[in-house]
Amino acid sequence: MMQIHTIVRYLKECYQADNREAGLLDFYSQKVEHRFLLAEAAILTEAMPIYPVDPDWGEEVDKTLAVYLKEKELMLAYLFLTGEHTLGNKRRRVVTPLFLIPTDLEKRDEDYFARPQIENAIVNPSAIALLNAGVESAPDIVSALHEWITGGQYLYGDLGVLRKMLIDAFPDLQAAELLMYPSLFDQKTIQQAKKKNGNHLLPAAGLGVLRKSSVTVGILSELETLCQTEEYSSALKAFFGDHGTALPAYYGEPLVPAVLSKAQTQIFRAVAQNKLTQVTGPPGTGKSFVIAALAIDLMSRGESVLIVSANDQAVDVIHNKIASEFQLEQVTVRGGGKRDYKSVLKKRLENWLSGIGVEVANKKIIKLLEREVSNIQDKLASLERQYIGTSERTCRDGIFLANYQNTWFQHLRKLLIRWQTEHRVSLDKLLTNYQEKLLLKHQKVKWLLQHTFNHQLYWTLRQHRRELQRLLGAIRARTSSKQMRLFSQIDFNVISRTLPVWLVNITEISHILPMKKEMFDVVIVDEATQCDIASILPVLQRSKKVVVAGDPKQLRHVSFLSRKRQQQIAAKIGLSTDVAEQYNYRDDSLLDIVNRNLLSQTALVFLDEHYRSQPSIIQFSNEHFYQSQLRIMTAQPQNEQVQHVHVMRILGKRHEVGHNQQEAEVILRKVREILNAEAHLPTTACQTLGIVSPFRQQVDYLRNQVAQELDAAALQRHQLLIGTPYTFQGEERDVMFISLAVDKETHPSTFQHLSREDVFNVSVTRARSEQWIITSLHKPTGYAAAVLLEKYLAYCEQYESEFIHKEKTVVHDTFSEAVIHWLREKGYQEIYSAYTIAGIDVDIVVVHNGQTYCIDLVGHPGAMDQAFPIERCNILQRIGLQSLPISYTQWFFNKEEALQSLYYFLSRNEVK
Repeated sequence: MMQIHTIVRYLKECYQADNREAGLLDFYSQKVEHRFLLAEAAILTEAMPIYPVDPDWGEEVDKTLAVYLKEKELMLAYLFLTGEHTLGNKRRRVVTPLFLIPTDLEKRDEDYFARPQIENAIVNPSAIALLNAGVESAPDIVSALHEWITGGQYLYGDLGVLRKMLIDAFPDLQAAELLMYPSLFDQKTIQQAKKKNGNHLLPAAGLGVLRKSSVTVGILSELETLCQTEEYSSALKAFFGDHGTALPAYYGEPLVPAVLSKAQTQIFRAVAQNKLTQVTGPPGTGKSFVIAALAIDLMSRGESVLIVSANDQAVDVIHNKIASEFQLEQVTVRGGGKRDYKSVLKKRLENWLSGIGVEVANKKIIKLLEREVSNIQDKLASLERQYIGTSERTCRDGIFLANYQNTWFQHLRKLLIRWQTEHRVSLDKLLTNYQEKLLLKHQKVKWLLQHTFNHQLYWTLRQHRRELQRLLGAIRARTSSKQMRLFSQIDFNVISRTLPVWLVNITEISHILPMKKEMFDVVIVDEATQCDIASILPVLQRSKKVVVAGDPKQLRHVSFLSRKRQQQIAAKIGLSTDVAEQYNYRDDSLLDIVNRNLLSQTALVFLDEHYRSQPSIIQFSNEHFYQSQLRIMTAQPQNEQVQHVHVMRILGKRHEVGHNQQEAEVILRKVREILNAEAHLPTTACQTLGIVSPFRQQVDYLRNQVAQELDAAALQRHQLLIGTPYTFQGEERDVMFISLAVDKETHPSTFQHLSREDVFNVSVTRARSEQWIITSLHKPTGYAAAVLLEKYLAYCEQYESEFIHKEKTVVHDTFSEAVIHWLREKGYQEIYSAYTIAGIDVDIVVVHNGQTYCIDLVGHPGAMDQAFPIERCNILQRIGLQSLPISYTQWFFNKEEALQSLYYFLSRNEVK
């Protein structure tokens, strides 16, 4: 336990050091209070470790820091960058500190002194962003700069090493003014330099008071509370590898009104049997849906669920799934986010406490529904067994009939098979019966969930009305301190039975829920690669179990904490090097730690069905990053007849500041074409659009051009999003444009960021229906760092000239040929034999009037003899496709009946 306590302290210190680095774009912005320029650089010398400041200024700052002890801090801004910042269509010159140094204000008698904490100095991420494509592409220079500022080289008054380091990394940077150091620029000189074009590094320094991040304050406060206790939750201990006693292995059928895949069902069992569970969900694999379904199932079993993520988008998507697909929004609380959750929850509680929306639920109805659901489940199992038995007999009989010889014994057996076939329920009727029962089960489950909630609400109001009244009082509280005090008086075991599913952004949870040990049964963390391993600890303290969902092949959170500073913190805390490396705050995400500490492989589930993108869009990532494990559920004949991936090689040039004007012009022209073509459509029918570039300068340039040239209302109709891959993590659009913004003259080092696997994977997997890659490269560069990009471009261009499905071999099967012949006679022309859909080899696929039909031929010897298992029929059903099994015995003895079933199957779903 002592080891956990020490690790918690270490992670808290890392988080605190990292979040001092939130960034300051402009020293002259309103974010800086009590601005004070230094006249000399003596503050950063060994001879003068403290710097005297004006007493009046010191007194004002002292008062401010005393009043805003947790909210504000004094910083020394050291060395200033001037440059141009673009936001939308607005451009402005800024003065951005290169380094930010936390500074103590000391009072001695009537005098005030500033003492910078050099060991806690950080590289200002806003400065790196101003110079480069973004902090995510410059981790090495950030580390080098941190080593320089904390290593004491500045003490000698020679900034030559720093100047060379920066010019090597950013060749366009103008740093001649730095030669004037240790003389410092005054405000007039700074303002004159600010007007110059390009980026300039100036010898200047100043003190100012900055507001701490409100996000950081709440998390740090809860982390500090965790440091003061050793009473940790089961989830928190499991996170650190202490899984405690084993959990029972039994788990019944998930109570969810939806068809679940085998992998999705495994998640439910894994969560029941483990305190720590990992769900690996590649792009478009229904991660949000399965989280919503898991929450509903846990709720049905009387368990409470907390769903969190580092971004509101992910939380909102899950909340919408629960509300729209399961019609159970009333069981949820969406805390925080863009909408005023307090007013929504307050209104709901006021209504309930006034008797509005409260139904008197009959316990007998709940028991009846439970029995009906159980009976239907038993019937489904019986139908599945019957279907398997019939298909096996059909295969045996088919082999006999295909090799039939007219002997008296075989004639008798033939008569017997005929009699059995005529008196046996056919495969197509068994499957239809199964699917009808399945739909009935889903409806009954919905009713059961609704009645169970109504009964629980009615019971709570009867027995524990005071707890709901207290919750309403806490929601009405005007201050967070009063709200938390009222929360502490509430029995959340009662509340969680009435409101069992809470959805919150990790950064907001301290303002919404008290940190009570194990107040929830299960916490589910979405986009776990985006979560650092410190801010999640207070969330885990609130739960007994934890489920993390994410993709190790996508982007991780960005940390500004240097490795050296991390090592210093570990040494200060007394944490061994091995343990500090095991819980590497800077490099490890929540998903990494959970994966390392899983109890067994059964606690990890890989979602293998991809629903989002057209096959040509996702297949490259499937092959290169996921070892072709994904079933591409969108792989259907009509989708593969249309070109979904386009490569445009243009005569573009990367500008010296990093943008590519020609690529931007091509993208804007394409966007205009879509906007004009869909101008007459309602908003709900418009395609959503996205533009991604790996480089910040290109993104800023595109945003500026779009703001100048395109109508804002039209952009909102199409939900146009422009950004780097970090912007698009967790996002998707119908049509995506990728601007690579490199050319043949681009330095090889630029390709390193572009070819990072996580950056690349996110960039190329955001599109649902169409992807445009705009590039100024016309032939391979020969750079090792460009290999991944060049493979991708070659792959996309191959798709422009080929279909995925190639009938290189023809399956010769007389049964199949006879069915296809009849189909052609009836006017069905688009017919595919032995075609793969969603990873399933379908014997015959017919596309007619925009509909896709799957035909399963059963019992004729050869490649097509086996029937689909029920699970595969369910897979096809999940993507909206129906299948029809036709047995060879039925075809052999009663061809007319088989053809009637086939004709009805093909005609019943036709669009009239």
